[in-house]
Amino acid sequence: MNFNTKNIRAFIVLFSLLTVSFWGSAQSGEGFKNFIHETFEINLNNLSSGNNSTPFLRAFGENLIWMDVDVSIDGRVSAQRQSKDGLRKIVNRLDLQRFLTVKWKIISFSDVQVRENTRMASFEVAVELYADNEMIQSGKNYIRTLGKKTEDGYVIDYISIMQIADKLYKGRCFVSMNKENPSKITTETLFPNGTDYEGVTNDFYFIGTDKLRVVKLDEGGTNFYWNTIQGIVSTDKLGEQKIGDASDANTVITVILKNQNINKCTNMIVTNPIN
Repeated sequence: MNFNTKNIRAFIVLFSLLTVSFWGSAQSGEGFKNFIHETFEINLNNLSSGNNSTPFLRAFGENLIWMDVDVSIDGRVSAQRQSKDGLRKIVNRLDLQRFLTVKWKIISFSDVQVRENTRMASFEVAVELYADNEMIQSGKNYIRTLGKKTEDGYVIDYISIMQIADKLYKGRCFVSMNKENPSKITTETLFPNGTDYEGVTNDFYFIGTDKLRVVKLDEGGTNFYWNTIQGIVSTDKLGEQKIGDASDANTVITVILKNQNINKCTNMIVTNPIN
């Protein structure tokens, strides 16, 4: 084939276009996006079914840094940092709590970058948490990941997650206490109720001074029994129906409140304890 100047120019343009197309495909980060989909939409969701945790854990490096920032429905913010070992422990706990089901669905990717062997991605996830098939929390996660290309695929070395709750039906409950007199304590408890918190007032009456004290929840309400020597709270005098341990009145109240609201409270947080 004879190449004149016009043919040579056309060949160079065509070669440039093909090269740009090839490198654009190779450097687009589609492989990393597919890896993220598999890790969080398949392997993470499968943990709730008691499936092997190895595929999920294998996606993270041994020097992993995992940052969690949680924004509750009332605007409270908490942060936590996890290592690879901490992630293993969380996964093991989830495996023991088969009644809990976590569902992640990636909504969109806002950014994917490729730099040599490094991969960076930002994406948004819709999250739902179920207990015995009943949804107890929903929200969105805004995630930033940093990973690298390996011979076997990819591995994540850094991940930061901002968790924003949209609806919460079970979670942390907040208790405010006021000592009316030596034997009566009034509480105001905030329970998660979808998009906000519901406030409920209770009166606790501490009866007697013996080692076994009666704790009445509201007038004409349920009696509980606090063995001050053994530090046991129970629903019977013999302590056979134990509901928790307590060494002071603050803890007695939180044990009873959590027992009475087991479907709403994962843990009780006292905002102003009594002396």
